[in-house]
Amino acid sequence: MPLEVITKEVFKQHYQKAKRKSFIQSLEMSILLKKRGYNVEFIGFFDNNQLQVSALLFSTKMAGGLYLEINSGPVVTNYELLPKFYEELKIYAKN
Repeated sequence: MPLEVITKEVFKQHYQKAKRKSFIQSLEMSILLKKRGYNVEFIGFFDNNQLQVSALLFSTKMAGGLYLEINSGPVVTNYELLPKFYEELKIYAKN
C-alpha cells in the first residue's frame, strides 16, 4: 500500500497514540521548520485502513534536486511494517 499525504490532525492522533516518539516529529516542530523555509508534509502508511507509520517529512530545493528528511522518525505503532514503509518512502521520494 503506497504512502499517503495525511492531515496534521491525523498525524497528531497517531503521534499521541505511539509509545515512543521524538519531539522532532511533532506538530510544533513542523511550525518551526516552516518558519525556517522548509516545505513540510505529513505522510502515513496504512495497513487494513489503520495508520501504522507516520512521519513529518520536510524538504527543500538544492542543486540537482530536492533534499528530503525525516529527522528522528518515523512515528510507529506497528514495527513489523517499517521495512514496507521504507520501501514505499523510496518510491515516494523519487516522484
